[in-house]
Amino acid sequence: MLPKISFVRLPHAVGLRLPAYTDGIGTTLPVYAACAASVKLGIGESALIPTGLIFALPLGAELQIRSSRAVSEDTGLIVLNAPATYDASSRDELKVLVQNTTDRTLVIRRGQEIASLVFAPVLRVTLDEVPVPTNAKKSS
Repeated sequence: MLPKISFVRLPHAVGLRLPAYTDGIGTTLPVYAACAASVKLGIGESALIPTGLIFALPLGAELQIRSSRAVSEDTGLIVLNAPATYDASSRDELKVLVQNTTDRTLVIRRGQEIASLVFAPVLRVTLDEVPVPTNAKKSS
């Protein structure tokens, strides 16, 4: 049985497809633009695109936002800071920072796939500073 992750769909995402696995073996879920109006991106321009979704991740889990291979190959749109992380401390709407990597203007339309999501386990740790051994090489 797959773990359940709770989420809220904000009013501006009503009517849009929800992220869902497209086959029985993949690990990515597509996420869609919940912008009210189309967003034009000139050559090299970037924009923060809303998804209309807020996730409630448990401690020890993260949501990675990545470029979608299909979207990148088809449109030249990439996630600028991929993989971006949304974790248990994130309580705001998931927004995706995308960039136009083509030599033409791109238009992002409401409901268009903009990125892929990957849920993953993560560790929380305690850092333990130790003295540098006397025989350790110093970095330059």
